[in-house]
Amino acid sequence: MKYLLPLMMNHIYKQSKGICTAYAFANAYEKLTGIILTEEEIWDLFKESGGSDDPSEREGAISYPDILTTAKHKGLIKEFKKVYFNPAIYIKKSLAKAQELHEGKMAIFNALEAYKKNYAVVLGIWVPSGGLKLTTTGYPLAGDLKGYHAVHLYRIGRDKRRTVYIVENSWGPKWGLDGLFKMTESDFDRMVREAYIIIK
Repeated sequence: MKYLLPLMMNHIYKQSKGICTAYAFANAYEKLTGIILTEEEIWDLFKESGGSDDPSEREGAISYPDILTTAKHKGLIKEFKKVYFNPAIYIKKSLAKAQELHEGKMAIFNALEAYKKNYAVVLGIWVPSGGLKLTTTGYPLAGDLKGYHAVHLYRIGRDKRRTVYIVENSWGPKWGLDGLFKMTESDFDRMVREAYIIIK
């Protein structure tokens, strides 16, 4: 399957709980504008949203609303909207919830349709406690989903006649498929907790 590589792959040099949301936003912002935020700018955004690089203050993760609200106040984006929320991964969904999740997926598809330049999508995903590991073809390995991670939904494509979500991580180009990984519809339903559309 062919896919476009990002202009640049951000990498987390200093670990801190919640910083992945800032990096996911930075990757989405790069797609929207072609502007690459520096490491310092990303950390400034993180700290202005309530994050800290002090090891003793890493208990509270910084959420997407925190990061996106700060980005909006700074004039980096025009608006953002939560379009998908699935907190009950292990609970059988009602028909109403299934319809709500389907509509959320459609909103994501519409936002990325024809590579619209004014829209980007970031995801909050469940990951195994041992970390996000991939098969040799770039799909997530199964595991007990306990951790949370933030990523940028780079695009949606097709692979062997099935829908595939191409996702940009923030762990450098040597990780995964040049810094990317793929999710099937089943992976999406199993792993994605929330999705936000960002409007430039």
